Amino acid sequence: MTSNCIFCNALANSDEHAFPQWLMKRFIGQGLVEHQRNLHAVPRTKRDDRLRIKLKSVCKKCNSEWMNRLQERSRPIIESLLDCPSCTVDIYQCKTLALWAVMSAMVLETTNEPEVWRFTDTERCLFYTREEIPPFTLVWIATWSDSPGPSYASRVLGDKSDRATVTTFGFGTLIFQVLKVVPCDATGIKAMDLRPGLPWGQIMLQVWKPQAVPVCWPPPMPIRGEAELEALELRFSRLGAEDSDTKL
Repeated sequence: MTSNCIFCNALANSDEHAFPQWLMKRFIGQGLVEHQRNLHAVPRTKRDDRLRIKLKSVCKKCNSEWMNRLQERSRPIIESLLDCPSCTVDIYQCKTLALWAVMSAMVLETTNEPEVWRFTDTERCLFYTREEIPPFTLVWIATWSDSPGPSYASRVLGDKSDRATVTTFGFGTLIFQVLKVVPCDATGIKAMDLRPGLPWGQIMLQVWKPQAVPVCWPPPMPIRGEAELEALELRFSRLGAEDSDTKL
C-alpha cells in the first residue's frame, strides 16, 4: 500500500476496486486470490467473495476521471469477448484491452512489497498522462473453459540480472496475463524460459506489444480448469535463459 496515489502522487484517498463492479456482478461466487508479496515468500492463497479486492492506492480524482473512462472504453470489448462465440479484435481494441490490463496490474502490484514493484513512478505517470504502456510489457488474452470462478494470481520473478512480475486474472471464459520485465541492461533483456507442457502459441493471443493486424477470437485452444490455469500462472519459470524461444 501507499499513502500517495501511484499515478499522480496526490493523497491516496479512494477505495479502488481492482476489478470493476460491473464485471464482478457477472460472476457471483468465490474468487481465488493468490499472490507473492516478495521474491522469497511462498505465494498466499485465499478465497474472496467475487474477487472483491479493494485497495487504497489511488486518489479520488484519478479513480473517478481517467481510470473510469478507461474502464468504460474497455467494457464493451470485454463483454464482446465474454458473450460472442467468435469475433475480431482490431488493433485499437487490442490497445484498449492492453491499457485496461496494465492499469489493473499496476494497481494490484501495490499488494506486494514496494521493493518488488516492477512498474516505476515515471512509467505510471506516463501511463495516466499519455496512455503510454511501459517498455518491456506484454499482454495476452485466452479463453478459459471449466472455470470454477474468478481468479487472480501474482508471481514475482527475479535474479541477479533481469527481474519481472507476472499478473494473471480471469473472469468467466476470459483470462488476461500481463508480464512486466525490468532488464538489468537498459539496452534489452535476455530470453525468458517458458515451462514445457502446454502449447502456449495455440492458447494465448497477444494483444500487446503493438499489433499490426487484428486478433481473431477465440484462440485455437482454451485453458481448462484450475490445473491448466496454474500452469499458465507459472509458465514464465525464470529469467536469463539463453535457449528460450520467448523473448521481449
